[in-house]
Amino acid sequence: MRDGNEAWCRANGVSGQWRTSPDPAAALARKIFEEALEYAFEQAGRRDPAELYDVLDALQTLLGLEDPQGVLAAAHQAKVAVMGGFGRFVEWCPVPEGAGTETFEAVLWSVVRGAAWPESSSSRAVEPGRFGVIIPGDVLTWAGSHGLDPDLNPDVYILVCPAGEPAQVHGQIARRGGYLPALDVDVIRCAISAEEHQREEAHWDRNHDG
Repeated sequence: MRDGNEAWCRANGVSGQWRTSPDPAAALARKIFEEALEYAFEQAGRRDPAELYDVLDALQTLLGLEDPQGVLAAAHQAKVAVMGGFGRFVEWCPVPEGAGTETFEAVLWSVVRGAAWPESSSSRAVEPGRFGVIIPGDVLTWAGSHGLDPDLNPDVYILVCPAGEPAQVHGQIARRGGYLPALDVDVIRCAISAEEHQREEAHWDRNHDG
């Protein structure tokens, strides 16, 4: 927590115990990832840049702990002098062998446990197999390590959505990124819109029944 949080919490009646972290570096690392994930997984257009300054504050404090003499800072500057920074916004996307000039887009895969999809959830993701989207082998292997097994765990399944959709998926066990052909991602977008429309119609029918 920030240095002033304890005084504020005590003054405003927030209960709890306070201590100095036994592992400040680990605590700061957790804080960095918490703030960065909050920013990264907000839907495009809704990201709060103020959270980046929270990341920066925690990161600078952690650097002071891990590199107090600035030795690594000097090595880092030498690397930047050769490799440059991130201002050109260059990305590298793996293209499967034999894909030719086919374009790919980033997606997010989720292993989910719960009732039948989509009636149980309003998450903006779909089951790929229902719409003819082939799940890559490495994704199936990853999903299997998180419980995807139709025989042993029939209530566990896999969902996919385009990168940039909200991070919260109902019943999510695990999540990872990946790439799919752009045409498949277009199918996924259309499926998400169709299922969202279906849920809205069902909700309207329930509220106006009789």
